[in-house]
Amino acid sequence: MKVVEMLNARFLAFTDLGPEPGPDALRRLGDDLLAARRFSGNNLVGCTEPIPFREEMWVQDSGTGLWRKRSLSEEP
Repeated sequence: MKVVEMLNARFLAFTDLGPEPGPDALRRLGDDLLAARRFSGNNLVGCTEPIPFREEMWVQDSGTGLWRKRSLSEEP
């Protein structure tokens, strides 16, 4: 999940560049995607099955009852 959170942060920085980020920003995003795939050791594109529910990966909101992914700062 650390790789996913890192990639998500970089993707959000990319989208903050506006509607036409340019070739350098696209290249950096592509490099980040390749690095995340190498770091994870998985072929992320080949994942075709849902991730099994594991309660330790999720936090249930006490007000709404909805589940969300546990962030790094909330690790048990």
